[in-house]
Amino acid sequence: MIVDLPAARTARVHRADVPCPRFHCDVWQEDGALALAPCGDLDIAALPVLAGPLCLVCPPVLRVHLDLSATGFMDSSGLNFLTRLQNRCALAGARLEVTGLRPQHRQLLDLTGYRLFVPAGL
Repeated sequence: MIVDLPAARTARVHRADVPCPRFHCDVWQEDGALALAPCGDLDIAALPVLAGPLCLVCPPVLRVHLDLSATGFMDSSGLNFLTRLQNRCALAGARLEVTGLRPQHRQLLDLTGYRLFVPAGL
């Protein structure tokens, strides 16, 4: 899958009460860093969209930043994605940073006993 990487980061404006019309994931890559910013519900329908960005986690990437602030809902498919992302980062020797965790994300992580093996932003 080919992922077009925009040359410059564009502003994302989302309101918490208005879901994205379709799931998408903005991707930025520069100087050994990869930023992933999914938008919409992180469920089973989102996994094919995330397959391309997941494949970008390999050397020479040293740091991966996952911003979940525009992801309103996450289910077990989201946990599957987080696990796969953590594994890819470990194999690549990249540091994973997760920011933008919402209350529903934290509740799901707590209920399942899932632990992010990364520094999670508050």
